[in-house]
Amino acid sequence: HVVNGANSVISIGWFSTTPIKLQDKILDLKFVYIEGTSSLAFSGINEVTDKNNANLNVAFGNGSVFPAGQGPLSFALSNEVADAGDQVTVDFSAKNVYKMGSMQFSIKYDSTILEYVEVSNDVVGFTVNSDTDGVLKLAMFSTTGYSFVDGVLAGLVFNFKGGSSAVTFDQAAIELTKLDQTAAAATFTDGSVNNRPATLALAVAVAYTGSNANFS
Repeated sequence: HVVNGANSVISIGWFSTTPIKLQDKILDLKFVYIEGTSSLAFSGINEVTDKNNANLNVAFGNGSVFPAGQGPLSFALSNEVADAGDQVTVDFSAKNVYKMGSMQFSIKYDSTILEYVEVSNDVVGFTVNSDTDGVLKLAMFSTTGYSFVDGVLAGLVFNFKGGSSAVTFDQAAIELTKLDQTAAAATFTDGSVNNRPATLALAVAVAYTGSNANFS
């Protein structure tokens, strides 16, 4: 690809005679942050074409850079599918965690559908309490202030018995306190675990005129 950055405009171009498939992130744009807030917006003519040089219908989403601690604080649990008997991990994610002194979470699930196993890939160092069926409590305390920009804090691992279970934040039992001992406001997005959808496929069959074609 070719990148040209001048006068607060970044131009990026790429061409290939061999088509490629893109999923998730294409590239990172790295800046030296000075101060303040800046939008990052697509402008001018933006084109994405297929191998025949025909324009593709693409939605462009803008971004921004802002000082740490000024973005909206949010927490989310992922939606997962599994087969009965599988072990499944629900991602516990966060955005814009900044200088938190303590965080205490209570997460509810249907214990007839999910059996708690462990917390995995814990980047925070949560204290975990799973003494009550259907309730998972996570807590952390910091004397220096815990910060986390965007990503998965931990994985909540369950044995899946089959069926459907919501995995939800018990917001009435959640406490978020900043390092200065003031309360922090946040938004919460619940998750779930459900049976993996059944799939039905027909095989491709080759037949001659007058013969029987069987599909399975």
